[in-house]
Amino acid sequence: MAAPAQSKAPLASWRLRLLRLSQTMVPAIWIVGVAEFRRWPLGPIDYAALIAFLLALQTIRRRVRPTERTIDLHSIRNPSLIAALVGGMTATMALLLGGVFESLARQPEPEHAPWWLRTIWHGACAFASAYAGFFTRIEASRLAQARPGTGSAT
Repeated sequence: MAAPAQSKAPLASWRLRLLRLSQTMVPAIWIVGVAEFRRWPLGPIDYAALIAFLLALQTIRRRVRPTERTIDLHSIRNPSLIAALVGGMTATMALLLGGVFESLARQPEPEHAPWWLRTIWHGACAFASAYAGFFTRIEASRLAQARPGTGSAT
C-alpha cells in the first residue's frame, strides 16, 4: 500500500512547482497585455528580461518568506471553490480600479482596444494571480498534511 502514496508524491510536487511558476507567468502575461494595449513594442530581449526579473522576484520572495502558515484543509469542503472566491474578490477590485485607471489613461490614436476589453484584462489577470496564489497555498498545505509527523504550523 505504501507504493501508490510514494508515486503520488512526485506528481503533487510537480503540481506545486507548476502552480508556483504560474504565479510568475500571470504578471508577465498582464504586463505584455498592457504593453500591447498601449502599443509599446516589446522585443525578444524585453520578454527575456521580463521573465528573468519576475523569476528573480519570485526567488527573493520565497527566500524572504520561505514558510507560510498551512491552511487547515479539514474544515474546507471544496478548496477550489474557496480559491475561486478569493480570485473573484480580487478580480472585482481589479475591475473597478482597472476601469478607473483605463478611463483616465491616455490612449494611443487610433484606439487599439476598447475600454471594456482593457478593463476585463486587468480583472482576468488579477483573478488568475489570486487563484494561483491561494491554490498554491492549498496545495502546499495538502502536501504538508500528507507527510507523516507534520501538522499545521502556527
